Amino acid sequence: MKRKHSKTPEPSEEQLNNRHSTAANQKFTRCLLRFNGEHNYDKVEEFITGVEVFKQISQISDEEALLGLPLLLKGSASTWWQGIRSEVKDWSAAIDNLRSFIDLKQQPYEIYMEIFASPQGENEEIVTFLCRKRALLGQLPAARHKEEEEIDLIYGLLKLKLRKNIARSAINTFADLLEKARHLESLEQEIQKPLTETTAVINAPTKAPRKKRRCLFCRNKGHVVEECRKRLAELPKCETTKEKTSDVKPE
Repeated sequence: MKRKHSKTPEPSEEQLNNRHSTAANQKFTRCLLRFNGEHNYDKVEEFITGVEVFKQISQISDEEALLGLPLLLKGSASTWWQGIRSEVKDWSAAIDNLRSFIDLKQQPYEIYMEIFASPQGENEEIVTFLCRKRALLGQLPAARHKEEEEIDLIYGLLKLKLRKNIARSAINTFADLLEKARHLESLEQEIQKPLTETTAVINAPTKAPRKKRRCLFCRNKGHVVEECRKRLAELPKCETTKEKTSDVKPE
């Protein structure tokens, strides 16, 4: 008799999704990035960039990334994702939703207001200042300004010392501005350093001169009477004299 071979049942769609979810979870558990729902455009962009790089290096497909994404969301971001995940059908849509999380993206007029709100601080280095302002310029719509126009926006916010020594006409690129400004900052530090060292020397407490010791016995300097060799040498003579004097009987 021929045996009837039973066919292995094909996995259901739910089982397949569970398998994909498990595989995605195993890969994403190695990712150290987390997003807690901060209302900060830079934080969102930093998270998205990091996840995209991890996804590419780990060779995670879009489907696996979409299933594993909830592992990287914490706090209010996780709550938000639970509410919209049924509407998100692919990885691209997930990224778009992250970028619009609580309407994080600022309007251009708001970005301009933030740019002009804070000029360079008196003790703020040019590198820090330019990074701060160029990060804001990067949030404007693409190709909104040429580099020369961006420099015009930033130049007036430089501290007075830099504007006095660097003419706007001498700057063609941000690299020019950075090079010239750092050179001036370096010179300023060299000028201030000797002044600081001189001030420290002037303000250093001076020790009162030590008085030289003088022996009250021989009147010589450099020792006290207890250490005087001359006195110590004469002590036996004095004791002998005292003994002889004590031996003399009165008549």
